[in-house]
Amino acid sequence: MPVAPVMRYNENTLQINFTGISFTSSADLLYSYRLEGLDTNWSNPSANNFVLFAKLPPGQYRFSVKCKADNNTWSEAALFAFTIRPPFWNTWWFRLLIIAMAASLIIFFYRRRVRKIEQQAFINNQLLELEMTALKAQMNPHFIYNALNSIQALVVEEKKDEAVHYIGTFSRLLRQVLENSEINVITLEKELQTLKLYISLDALRLNMQPTYRLHIDKEIQPHSEKIPPLLLQPFAENALWHGLSKKEGDKKIDITVSIDNDWLVCTIVDNGIGPAKAAVLKTQHTEQYQSKAISITTRRLTDFNDDKNRVPVLFEDLFAADDSPAGTKVTLYIKRKS
Repeated sequence: MPVAPVMRYNENTLQINFTGISFTSSADLLYSYRLEGLDTNWSNPSANNFVLFAKLPPGQYRFSVKCKADNNTWSEAALFAFTIRPPFWNTWWFRLLIIAMAASLIIFFYRRRVRKIEQQAFINNQLLELEMTALKAQMNPHFIYNALNSIQALVVEEKKDEAVHYIGTFSRLLRQVLENSEINVITLEKELQTLKLYISLDALRLNMQPTYRLHIDKEIQPHSEKIPPLLLQPFAENALWHGLSKKEGDKKIDITVSIDNDWLVCTIVDNGIGPAKAAVLKTQHTEQYQSKAISITTRRLTDFNDDKNRVPVLFEDLFAADDSPAGTKVTLYIKRKS
């Protein structure tokens, strides 16, 4: 009999034969056995001198057998140890290998999916930036063309002091516009600086002195908030040209910036003649340009916000107590982004 044999997983059915030797009795011997690893109890005494174990599970075993004659005491147990190896797919190293392979596949597909998402996001972002750049390119020529026309008009009218002041203000404004033309977001602080220059420029051009007031909530840090450039200018231009320029008496334009959860809310309020009357007085050329500029800006803001649940621009007619037109209120919702 081999000593401590190691058998394969499919060699798990075995018969063990044993024979006791007695020098004092000729009577039949009784045997009792146990298989540690399967059972710890001794079997009932029997005259059978063999035992069959069928389909033992993998593991380490110790077979013990003892015998006795008649009423004598049990002999010392004889021992036989053996091992049945598990199949390779049931070993710890194979399981660990399977787990490692599964984890590697999961990580591989996860990273590939992340790369695809990142590539698609990059492409979408590039397309969005190109679209916003194209929209800005459509606005800037109109803006510069109008300013140059105003300078020319002042020179023709021999208003040299006004022309010199206009040129100085225009150069500062143009420098800011050109600096911001290559980027898609600027700080709220820079946008408001540009807007202030524009309002003073257009007020000079229109030969009026409107009261310009700006209010920013204390919670807002203008140097940290990011918005698209030239976002407020078309609406301020609309207020100046079609609301205030046609109005007699005091002229006011108020701009307020506040926070509503994840949104910057910017309102532009003028006390002009109101949209209905302004629409009648618009010339065809100016009407086409203003509609285009506001439409372009609305599209830019829609792309920037990337939120279909929020209308980015709202127009509201204002009325006095006697229901007469009292101006226009424009509200812009700008998604806050770091």
